[in-house]
Amino acid sequence: MKRIGTIFLLALFFGCDTSSNIKPPNKNYFVKYFGGEGNQKAVGLIANDDGTFYILGNSRVSTGAMQQVYLAKATALGDTLWQTTYGNAEMDARDFKVANGFIVVAANRKTNVASTDSKIQLIQFKLNGDTVQSKILQIDPALSASPQSVWANSLTVMKDGGFFVAGYTTYVGNNNFAYDALQIRTDNNFNPALASSGWIYVSGAGVNNYATRAFQVSADSTYVFGYTNGPSPPSNDEDFWAFRLDSKGVQRKTTVFVANNSIDELFDALRATQGGYLLTGLSIDNNSQVFGLKISKMRYDNLSFDSNDNQFSYAGRSLGKGGDSRFTTACNAGDGYFVLTNIFNAGGISDILLLKLDVNLQEMWSDPVTLGGDGDDTAAAVAELPDGHIMVLGTMNLGNPPEQFKIALMKLNSAGKLSD
Repeated sequence: MKRIGTIFLLALFFGCDTSSNIKPPNKNYFVKYFGGEGNQKAVGLIANDDGTFYILGNSRVSTGAMQQVYLAKATALGDTLWQTTYGNAEMDARDFKVANGFIVVAANRKTNVASTDSKIQLIQFKLNGDTVQSKILQIDPALSASPQSVWANSLTVMKDGGFFVAGYTTYVGNNNFAYDALQIRTDNNFNPALASSGWIYVSGAGVNNYATRAFQVSADSTYVFGYTNGPSPPSNDEDFWAFRLDSKGVQRKTTVFVANNSIDELFDALRATQGGYLLTGLSIDNNSQVFGLKISKMRYDNLSFDSNDNQFSYAGRSLGKGGDSRFTTACNAGDGYFVLTNIFNAGGISDILLLKLDVNLQEMWSDPVTLGGDGDDTAAAVAELPDGHIMVLGTMNLGNPPEQFKIALMKLNSAGKLSD
């Protein structure tokens, strides 16, 4: 596999506590680092029409310190325009969007590092990084008699300017369940629709049910993609899952895409430029525990919620065995898709893997690109620019031996290389 990891280690000679001041070899390709003191982890990337980028991550300045949301803006050359942190609790940024002239971040919040009680917080920033407002989303206590936790996975901007948070919760609809999929809809001022008004918060038919990402297709129809281990046995056999909600959050249609003898976890979904939806995740073999890429292409924008929705499938590349660094995402490319995931060596150390698929989910590169150095390097986001260049956001474990984690923004050519 192609590997460009050695260039990342050079950054250590220029200091790894701030964004890298290495002069880029060319405006058409670079590797730049972001973050202040301590460790930072990349979460998301937004490529703006003017060539700039918004970068979302998490930052912990020292061991024992509270983790904060990290937000930055970079130029087309990867230079920092501004950066800011937010949070007075243990924060875990999960997704962000530019909406209504502001940047909105969805994060999970705990009172301290050791707390098991999680809440969801939405934070609104001006486009210069200044904080406007934040709100912890209050879940209607009528859903449960005892304190429960909620976690966000993604944020969707709705047609009315409000927001939809997809995730999971221990506010379960059945006492035998562990987690239900969570759907929270708010107005543009972060006020949620309450269960007492008829809004339904939870969905699921298995012991473990997770919502990953949502798309509003009409005022009365929102598609949610995730994964579940129900209703088909065995209970440890998780599968990709899709369901439709009406305007009150009631589940009207649902389907489970069953695969045998594997645990299938869905990490991201996108609207495909060719129509339909691309679902990206991992398949974990129940016997060997080896990870493999699992990708499904849904045929149409309007789903039938049955097996006919699945147009193409990809499950052809082994990623080794890893721990908590399970993740896969993708973006539309002019003639297919770029897929970004983590790949693990025999010691369980991860690198970032970039590959390109055509519209039929066939690999287009004879050899995928591996990005990383000596430590654990993990994927966060990928985007194709209008000129065909590829932007990759990830977390790099820098040092020799590896010590600090930094957010890395990489601009590659259309073949995934650091060259013209």
